[in-house]
Amino acid sequence: RDLHSFPTRRSSDLEIGHLVQHIHDSLESYSIFMHPVIQTAIDKGLFSVSSIMHYVKDCPFFESDRIPIVEHGLKAYFNGDLVTTIHLLIPQIENAVRNIVEMSNRSTIKLQGNGYELKTFDELLRDDAIVQVDDGNLSLYLRVLFTNQRGWNLRNSICHGIAPLSTFNQSAADRVLHALICVSSIRMETV
Repeated sequence: RDLHSFPTRRSSDLEIGHLVQHIHDSLESYSIFMHPVIQTAIDKGLFSVSSIMHYVKDCPFFESDRIPIVEHGLKAYFNGDLVTTIHLLIPQIENAVRNIVEMSNRSTIKLQGNGYELKTFDELLRDDAIVQVDDGNLSLYLRVLFTNQRGWNLRNSICHGIAPLSTFNQSAADRVLHALICVSSIRMETV
């Protein structure tokens, strides 16, 4: 199924579930190819901490006080410390997405009871500011990777402490690195 035909809000939950399951399975299948591609880019000097950090620093959605955290996460990736990589980079990707929504003059908070609270990562990824990027493909990819229970759900399982050690594997770290690069490629004129 082409991602451009992603079901609308009126589509059935079953149809959306099938699409998410298909993407989940595809991410699993293609993971065996992702690390060799990344490793080749590293070996050829195309990927390094400094080259990726240059890209992140050029992105307006990563705040300057977050840059050292991203750099620490990247150093951990290049040193094979996957637990640290995943723990550090996922929240920074979430914060960058929050900044995209906010810089698009959209709300990042919601009314909850008698007060306000921050929107969840999944709510941010459903926001039109993110959905309009790449015809919604990036939003869908990030939701399957980070927040959808039928997908990889990395953000929720890791940040809630329910992920077993086996979750912190090379495939997950590669996908988190890929997501960081994808989000870093967004510029204001695209949102």
